[in-house]
Order: sequence, then structure tokens, then C-alpha cells
Amino acid sequence: MKEFADKVIYGNFITIDENKPKATAVAIKGKTFIKVGNKDDVAPFINENTEIIDYGKDNFIYPGFIEGHGHVAIFAMGINENACLMPIECELYKAGDLKGYASYMNEFIKSRPDLEIYQGYGFWVTDTMPTAKLLDELCPDAKDKPIFLVDGGGHTGWLNSAAIKKFIGDTPEKIKHFIDLFGEDCVVLDENGYPTGYLVETPRCYVLDQIPHSVDVIKNAILFLQERYMSFGYTCVGDCSIVENDLNKQVTAFRELYNEGKLKIKFRAYYEITEYVDQKTRDEELQKAIRYHEEFKDNDFFQVIGTKSFLDGVPEALTAYTLKEYPDNSGKHKGYHGVARWEKYDDELKRIVTFANAHDLSVQLHTMGDAAIKQGLNAYEFAAKTLLKPGQIPDFRNGLAHCALADVDEANGINDIKRFKELGVTAIVPPAWAGIKESAYVNEIKTFRKKEVDELYKVNSYIKAGANVAFHTDGMSFGGVPQIIFDALTRVDDTDPEHTKYVRGEEECVDAMMALKCLTVNDAYLLRSEKNIGMIKEGMDADMVIYNNDYSKDEVAKDYNAFTNAKLVAVYTNGEKRI
Repeated sequence: MKEFADKVIYGNFITIDENKPKATAVAIKGKTFIKVGNKDDVAPFINENTEIIDYGKDNFIYPGFIEGHGHVAIFAMGINENACLMPIECELYKAGDLKGYASYMNEFIKSRPDLEIYQGYGFWVTDTMPTAKLLDELCPDAKDKPIFLVDGGGHTGWLNSAAIKKFIGDTPEKIKHFIDLFGEDCVVLDENGYPTGYLVETPRCYVLDQIPHSVDVIKNAILFLQERYMSFGYTCVGDCSIVENDLNKQVTAFRELYNEGKLKIKFRAYYEITEYVDQKTRDEELQKAIRYHEEFKDNDFFQVIGTKSFLDGVPEALTAYTLKEYPDNSGKHKGYHGVARWEKYDDELKRIVTFANAHDLSVQLHTMGDAAIKQGLNAYEFAAKTLLKPGQIPDFRNGLAHCALADVDEANGINDIKRFKELGVTAIVPPAWAGIKESAYVNEIKTFRKKEVDELYKVNSYIKAGANVAFHTDGMSFGGVPQIIFDALTRVDDTDPEHTKYVRGEEECVDAMMALKCLTVNDAYLLRSEKNIGMIKEGMDADMVIYNNDYSKDEVAKDYNAFTNAKLVAVYTNGEKRI
């Protein structure tokens, strides 16, 4: 029986399919491309019921773009209707005005007397250090209710006095236990040894995990974030750090949204495994990941494909884990190498990675510093040697995210960049962080040496070494796909056209087609979805994003105006128009 198309779309298609890189027409049946070619090729698939859509000569149609490492479920715990979100467009957010943010927070507190715990997101630390005393003074309307704020980068937390009592402890014994558990590098203390109210990395995660969020609150936040990702041109998100427990039922939220038909883009989730719990708890969490992987393996819109763990922190919090001790100007103590979250549990990390890979789960590890990257690669190497026969090439789809600085010392036979290819590990890199921005530079230069800062966030080196390279943004603080493409080709400060002359590592710039691949097929491979998404190809899901510019051309992709004036025309997933 002849198969007719539900939709036929005409336009300029950039397919990312090497066998048919361009097309002018596609036919779609249900959720699938059934023909990709020209007007004559799709004509036999048209009947009286076929919807005809023409995007003309001035628009360009791409496969759905993919976020290789983002955050939806975990952001839903801090960015929701019961939390104060500092808008990214807000001048206080841009300026990093700590006191201004706290005053902004107090207005939210006055508007929500119904809440028992106040949450906020979006402060930045500049010259003033966050303390409970300062938060108490600037947010008096909270009275005796806890306030917990997460910084714009998501790696530090700010508590008022009531939150210290609730989450850290209300007795000397409880406070000492908290400090002993997480260490003085992560629990900032005053001159008397008492918590100041500023937490870094692991204890920040711990506190957030203690705050309950209803399924409905999480669902509404996911829907908000879904719309935002779509508005940036994404049709699939690698959602890192999802959990399911009595306080935060994130998997339940996704399940209900799918059953209600409200998921419009695709989520590939990694279940978070933390270091600060006991082995019994970690094993229970691993079993949950296996169970959810099996439950959702055939689901188009939501799958649990692996686990995720943090190995270190970030330069802006002075917590990236580095081989060299921090420079003298960092203000850190002698011998400080950042926050090595799994340093005490290295054998356990290797066991977890091996267990996950053995049970058909991929692993993503957060790695900023060269010591963290080396630790992650060593764990992947251990898993490969344990599970594979000699000579077998690993295909666990493991990845290391961020990769600010890898250890390369050719004179001594060290090149961790080359190990990515050897171990089948994807380098998940952030083009938006490649350009030197003044706000980030002040802490990069306190974390790394000047020569190292000039070489951070390599891209082309991984590509030349043969590794799979996938792009990511880590969140929503960026201007969408056109900006990421611009950043990948230029590696300049994209926040101000006057700052575009300095290029961080010109040799690390990529061309337009490689940038598109790193946003489509390469990300699809990382997320175990290359059979369904990442290309406009017959038999694959009809996911498309349409812009008014041809980003396959270098001269367009690196034109500052081409991303600042970019227009998102439409977004499709599974053949359905979403925007």
C-alpha cells in the first residue's frame, strides 16, 4: 500500500548527513522522515491530506540541536514557583551585586509569607563575601525562617542564621560533625570556627537535597525549563544529576509529564551518584538507575541512560581540582589543590563506573581541573580493562564534562587529551566559556597560571586527537545555538562587541560545519541516540530547528550580528511543530 506523508516541508535543509548534506524538501509520516531530497523526490508522497509547508529561501533548516550536558531536574529544585530566580537579564545579576540581590530576595520573601523555607538562585560573589549575618540584615522579613540561596554558577550556597541551625546544626556537636564530614575548604568558618553561612560544592548539594519539593512544583519547573531550552533552539537535553527520593521525586515528575503528553523535547537523563553517602546508599541509588533505565528505554521523550558524579568544582568558586597547588594570589592555604570530591573514594569511583558500564549505563563526570580529568580517565580506563578483552575499543558512551584544562606534557610522555580517543570518552566542552570574559578571568587567574588560562577550554585539540566532541552550555545563561556556534568559531568575549579582539587559543577554533556536528550528531552519539536524532535522514525522528541564517557558512557563523540578531523561526520534534 502506498505511504503518503502527513507533512511535506520545503526549504534549505542542512542535514548533517555526509551522504546527503543538503536538501530542499522532506516528507514526514508520523514522527519520521520518510523522504529527504528535492521537490520531485517528495512529490509521490503527497495526497489531498498532506500538509504542505514552505519556509522559503531565506530560512535554514537544521536537525534538532542537542545540549550534551544540561540541567533540568536539579535546576527545578532551585528554579521554581517557590523560589526567587534572579532574571538573567536583570542588571543586578549581570553586576554581581550581592547586597542588591539580597534586597531583591527580601521583596520575594515579603510576597510569599506562606513558605516555610525560602530559596533563591542567581547571586554572584565579588568583593563582598556572603555571610549569614549579612543575609539576616538584608532579609529581615524572613524572621526565623531558613533562607538558602544558590549562586549563578550552581556551586556555592548562602544561608541565613535560621538555615545554619536547620541544615548544619543547632548544637556544637552537630556543627562539628558537619564540618568534619565536608571539610573546612567547603564549609567556610569565621575566626571562632563557626560556619559563616557560605558553603562550597558538596555541602551546598547536601543542603539542597534536604529541601522538599512537591511533584507539581518540579513538573511546573521542568515545563518552564523545557520552553526556555526550545527558545534557545534545542530539541534534546542531556539532563545531568536527576534523583528520585522521598523529598524530590524528579523521575516521577518526568513520568507524569510524559503520560500527560506535556513533554515536547527529549530528555536523556543521568542519575546522580554522590560521594558523601555510605556505600549501601550508593548501591541503592545505582539500582534505581538500572531500574529507571529499563523502564524508560523505549520512551522517545524521557530516558535514563547513565549516572553522573562531580569530581571537582569550578574556577569561579576556586574549587577546580588541579595537579599544581593554587597560585599565591588565590588567597588559599599552602598546598590547596581545589575540591577533590572523590579523592578519598577513588577506589569506590572506579567500582561505581565499572558497575554502571557493566549494566549498560553510561557515565558522565564533572571535571574542570587537570587532576579531575586524570582521575576520571583513570576510572574509565579501569572499567575498560575490567570489562573488555585486550584490544577491544570501549563503547560505553562515557564522557567528561567541561574539561577546562587537561594534563599535557609531551616531554614526559603525558597527553591526557589523547586518552579520550583511546578510551572512547567524549569530551563535552563549553564553547561559551572559551572567550576570556572579565568576570570569569578574575578567578581563572587565581586557579591556574597565566599560560594555562590562555589555553583553557580546548576544542580542536580533542578533535585532532580523534575524540568525539560534544558541545554543551551547562545551563540556560546563554543566547542560544547561534551564540554557541559563534563562540566555537571565534573564542572571543561574546558579551561585548568591543571585547572581540582577544582570541583565547586561535588554534582551538573550529569551522562552521564542525560546530554544527558538535551540536547534533556528536551529541546524539554521546546520548546513545544517534539512530534516531542528530541528522535529517530518512528513518530518523523528524526533529528540526529553523533559523534565518545559514550557520553552515563560516562567514555567517562568526559574524557577531548573525547571532545577536538571530531569529528562531520554528522548532519541530517528532514531526510536530512546537514553536
